[in-house]
Amino acid sequence: VNTNATNAVRILTGEGIDAIPIRGIDNILALQPGVVLQDGIIHIRGSRPDEVGYYLEGVSVSNALFGGNGISLPQEAVEEVSVQSGGYEAEFGRANAGIVQYQLRSGGTVPHATLDYLTDNISFQPKSSANSGEKRLGAYWYGYNEVTGTLGTPVGTQHLKFFGLMNYLYKRNGYPQEYPGVSVGPVRDPGTTDSINWVYPAGTLLRSSTEKSTYTGTIALDLHPLLLRFSGSYAKS
Repeated sequence: VNTNATNAVRILTGEGIDAIPIRGIDNILALQPGVVLQDGIIHIRGSRPDEVGYYLEGVSVSNALFGGNGISLPQEAVEEVSVQSGGYEAEFGRANAGIVQYQLRSGGTVPHATLDYLTDNISFQPKSSANSGEKRLGAYWYGYNEVTGTLGTPVGTQHLKFFGLMNYLYKRNGYPQEYPGVSVGPVRDPGTTDSINWVYPAGTLLRSSTEKSTYTGTIALDLHPLLLRFSGSYAKS
């Protein structure tokens, strides 16, 4: 118990994150008291985006231009995330509402690898029918496809551990909403007599796809009592 602390600190561990049936670190953070996720931006206690500070492995990763989080991490890369709302010590600057701190995972004493694939194409339809406007098992197909691979292992000795993650995310509809669709029917030009069948299908919004690749890794060298740790994250979208 820290008797000098005047704020509430809420910590989520990797095991807790894995147990929550929700995708996305921001969606998981939004479950915490005082935290709201709106339009993809975290707000703590009704704050503006630039009033929340973000730290990865102790280094500030806040977006200096627009505020908010400057990086995006797959939840499989996070070992621990903590949320502090107000009242924190002077070591944290430029944040009036709250602090979000991420800690990346490390490799273990034995090799361990995972491979996950997620899709909403539950009926395995071809890409040509993505914009058919038809529902499958009562829902539209928005083209969500995500592949995540991780590897954690000691390297040559138990004192040197490596963890790496690769994540690929493709969404045919980047911000899915249930569009009702429009069907005007045949429209004829009285001058040229040309006609078109004006139909905009429901479901997926055309030409709104997003694609993103994320790579994250840590290397830890335990020299007792000195611990050297190198970490990094790279994303391209």
